Amino acid sequence: MPRGGTFMKQGDIVSYDFEVYADDTLIDTSIEELAREHDIFNEEKNYGSRYTVVGTGGPYPGIGEALEKAEVGGEAEVVLEPGKGFKERNPRNVKYFRYPDVAYWAGLQDKKVERGETIVINGQQGIIDLVTSSRVRVDFNPEHAGKTLKVKVKVNRIVKDKDEILRAIIEMNVGSSEGFEFSEEDGVLNIKIPSTVGIKHIVNGREIIADIMTEE
Repeated sequence: MPRGGTFMKQGDIVSYDFEVYADDTLIDTSIEELAREHDIFNEEKNYGSRYTVVGTGGPYPGIGEALEKAEVGGEAEVVLEPGKGFKERNPRNVKYFRYPDVAYWAGLQDKKVERGETIVINGQQGIIDLVTSSRVRVDFNPEHAGKTLKVKVKVNRIVKDKDEILRAIIEMNVGSSEGFEFSEEDGVLNIKIPSTVGIKHIVNGREIIADIMTEE
């Protein structure tokens, strides 16, 4: 099917950008400028266009569907109701506790328990969403539960350059291609892995190599 004057099919590697909203509030994006505008910039996050294989999805539900709808060079949007994107909110996951108990568990004996703080009780993480003089209400629902998920994507291009394909495959498996070095000798591809890459990614090296061989 022609898309934006070119073809994008299942299995193509594409470069794309994304925006993710919970009830129209931006919660994640690959675009640094947009993250700064919405006060969600995270210094520990790597911003910039992402790579994926058409038909394999993305970091959030709906991204794969949006990518399949988008034209190369164009944008697409998918909206998912609770239960299809974020989980549905379960009233049973909201519980009340005695104020002194919560203060003790949170290590706040000498401080005031405040709404919005994160707390772990019996191995479950929750958010304090109501505080009275005697009781505290804690919401153990997953973050964004009950909210509508909206994703927007822009397909930048189909990746065809061999060097970029190699880096795309590395980034999809490891998260970053920084520090990797490639060389080819007598038809053999050599990949130098930086020392900063964790052992679990080195163990997954067979999968990375298999992906590269498939693309070649």
